[in-house]
Amino acid sequence: MLRLFALPICLCASPLAAHPHIFIDTTVELVIEDGQLAAVRMEWLYDDLFSLLLAEDMGLDQDADGSLQPAEAAVLSRRVTDWPPGYDGALHVRQGGRDLALGPPQSHRADFVDGRMVELLTRRIDGPVDFNVPVEVMIYEPEYYSAYDLIAPVSVTGAGAEGCTASIVRPDIYAAQKEVEDMIGRLPEEVSPEEAFPAVGHKFSDRVVVTCAR
Repeated sequence: MLRLFALPICLCASPLAAHPHIFIDTTVELVIEDGQLAAVRMEWLYDDLFSLLLAEDMGLDQDADGSLQPAEAAVLSRRVTDWPPGYDGALHVRQGGRDLALGPPQSHRADFVDGRMVELLTRRIDGPVDFNVPVEVMIYEPEYYSAYDLIAPVSVTGAGAEGCTASIVRPDIYAAQKEVEDMIGRLPEEVSPEEAFPAVGHKFSDRVVVTCAR
């Protein structure tokens, strides 16, 4: 979980407009078991600048070859996977208007590839999820500190994945930005945007809609 320990090494922009500080290229795989959605596998590839600052902050990649020694990767993984109490990650899975419970991260690790940090993890769905109603998958932080951008089609794999499709709905960034500005403009004069910046991450997030023919 990078957002918390990224704060000391990132220069924060003005919150008068929604502006992320970390940019993450994201790929997603949806795992089907016995015809039901069972898990979401994710790969998060962090931007060059953040990766460079992180490596310098942690004293990683001393030979500057863009990759880590096994011991360095282990140190990075321990730090990335040490989620604080109360933090449940950036993955949000919904069906029929309700949030689905997620299990803890599995196969969670981090490394560097060509000078960029990559984080890999799997979240299992807590309980069976059939496809009588489409499932929506989104990856975002409510405060929009990091921007997760789906860079490839979402794959659907596993037993019973035949007939399943995952379509990506892109956000209207201009409309979302305008809405945020309007929300901030309605704050009382005595309340600064820094004190009460709205939870708007979902407005800027890609949305994956999963349907399966049965």
